[in-house]
Amino acid sequence: MRSSIVTCPSPTNATPPEGVLTEANVFGSSTQLPDGTGEDFAERSDGQVRAVDPRRGRSSVKPVSVSVTVPTGRADVYGFLDVLANHEGFTNHMLVDWSYAGPPSGVGARARMRVKKPGRADWINLEVTDAQPPRGSTEESVSAAGRRRTRGTYSLEELPEGGTRITFELAWLQIPLIERLAAPITRAVVRRGNQRSLDRLGEQLRKGDRSHESAIE
Repeated sequence: MRSSIVTCPSPTNATPPEGVLTEANVFGSSTQLPDGTGEDFAERSDGQVRAVDPRRGRSSVKPVSVSVTVPTGRADVYGFLDVLANHEGFTNHMLVDWSYAGPPSGVGARARMRVKKPGRADWINLEVTDAQPPRGSTEESVSAAGRRRTRGTYSLEELPEGGTRITFELAWLQIPLIERLAAPITRAVVRRGNQRSLDRLGEQLRKGDRSHESAIE
């Protein structure tokens, strides 16, 4: 369901510092251990999991927010965004190799994808953690081998003149040190990528591409 900097290299031809999530809408998932302790864990390359101290790398980076206005009604916008597979079509300029698990929509819907960037693969696990039809939804992610955790929130505002304002806010719950030190660049790159995602979403909605909408009761 987003700082000013002196220079900001184009994400299409420049590589940010190691660990920076290039143009990311940062979908992913925050998971608890089966015993309910609430510890976070990260998947390693060998398929094993390791506990991650949730206090390590806690973020002081300000959230990034972007928005777009579309003529589509709020219920229809929510119905489109509620189906997690629909997100691939407007974020695949930065997130690729999607796979899905769990229900196709609503709380518990999960996806795994890779950040589109050179170098070592940065996999993201995403899970929808809250759904408030037709007002919006929240998703949480784990990436950078468990060192980055984010929360993304889609808010849908019904406009008096018709249409919907879609706002997406990305908040860092935990962030690698190098990204925290380069916070202005990190936020600028993420803002640019997320704005492009919402612009592409707006284009799809204006064209009436809502073939995979969920039903809103």
